[in-house]
Parts: sequence; C-alpha cells; structure tokens
Amino acid sequence: MKSSLIFSFTLIGKVGLTTAIPLVAFAFIGRYFDQKIGHGHYFLLLGMAFATIIVYFSIKKLVKEAIEKFDNLNKDK
Repeated sequence: MKSSLIFSFTLIGKVGLTTAIPLVAFAFIGRYFDQKIGHGHYFLLLGMAFATIIVYFSIKKLVKEAIEKFDNLNKDK
C-alpha cells in the first residue's frame, strides 16, 4: 500500500513537471521574441505549439515507463 502511494505521488509530480517546464519555458522564449521583433503573438503561439508537442511525447514515454514499473510493483506482491 505504501509503495503504491509513493509511486502514485511520484508519477503525479513527474507529469506536473513534465508539463509545466516546457510550456512555461517556451512561452517566455516566444514572448521575448515577440517583444524583440514586434510581430504580435506569433512566436508565443509557435512556442506553445512546440511545447505541446514536446509534452505529448514526454508524457507518452513517462506513462509507458510507469506502466512497466507498476507491473513490476504488482509482481513483487
């Protein structure tokens, strides 16, 4: 019970960080280039789209690893 609870909280934390870091980083980078060049919000939107693609593949990999770890956790019981 305790190991599955720790596993769950760890997974929640990893998903949160995997989502937040690229979105915030590319939003700031896009906003910087928008202010520097002055073409509206195109770079911000491009950065968010690029970050969304990165987040998709990162979470896909994270879920695949989590399923394997969860299966191993259940085999030990």
